[in-house]
Amino acid sequence: MRLAALLLICETAVASPLLFETGRSQQAVLVGMRHEAGVESKALVSIHASQSVLSFLNIHAGIGLSLFQHNGLSDYGLGIRVRALRLAGVELDASYRHNQWNEWRIGENRVIAAAHTTPLRTLHLGAGIAYRAPAFEHGFASPLAWDSDMPEFNLVYQLDWTFLEMAPLDAVLTVSNADLLRMSVPSRIPLRLSARADLVPGWDLLFRCATGITGLSSLLLSVSEFTAELGVCHEF
Repeated sequence: MRLAALLLICETAVASPLLFETGRSQQAVLVGMRHEAGVESKALVSIHASQSVLSFLNIHAGIGLSLFQHNGLSDYGLGIRVRALRLAGVELDASYRHNQWNEWRIGENRVIAAAHTTPLRTLHLGAGIAYRAPAFEHGFASPLAWDSDMPEFNLVYQLDWTFLEMAPLDAVLTVSNADLLRMSVPSRIPLRLSARADLVPGWDLLFRCATGITGLSSLLLSVSEFTAELGVCHEF
C-alpha cells in the first residue's frame, strides 16, 4: 500500500484525485474544515470515487459540500485518465470541475488537460492547462455557464514526493495548484501534506492538511487559508 498523487483531486490530485492510485477501484469520504481569515470559515464534506474501466483507463469523480458558510453543494468534478505510453509511464488526464460559493452567488467552471509521469517511485509530476469561466448571480450554480465576462487560461502543475513509506503509514508532500475539486489562484503556491494508513484489509485511514504561500518578504512567508480533512478509503 502506498499513497499516490490525485485527480481534482483535486484536488487535490492536477487532475488526479490525490487519494487513489491509478488503475485501482476505490471510494473515499472525508470531513474537515477550511479557514481563511476575513474570507471564509466552513466545514467540508467530500466524497470521491475512482473506477478502473480497462487496464489503461480510469474514471475518477468527486463531490463536495459546505456547512456553516456557503451551505450546500460547493464542488464537483469528473475526470478520465488514460495510460498513453506504458513504457514511458505517461498518463493523460482530461477533467471538468465546478465550484460555487452560494452566499456570494459566485461560481466557476473549469476544464483541464494534463499529462502525468512518475520518473521515480517516490516522485510524481504533472503539468497541463486549464480554462476557467467565472459565473455570477443567476448563472453561478450552472455547469453550463461558459460564456463568461472574465475567462482565463492558467497553467496547472503538480509535484508529489512520497517522503515516508513505513508500514502501515505512507506520507506525501504536494505542491500543486489544482486537484479534482479545487484550483488555486495563480498568485498562490499551494502546499499539501497527505497521509494514508492501513486500518484493516480493504480499508485505509486518510488525512490531508493544506495551506498556500501568497507572499515572501524579508524571508517571512505569508500563508493564506488552512484546510484539514480526515476520512476513510475503501478499495474494492
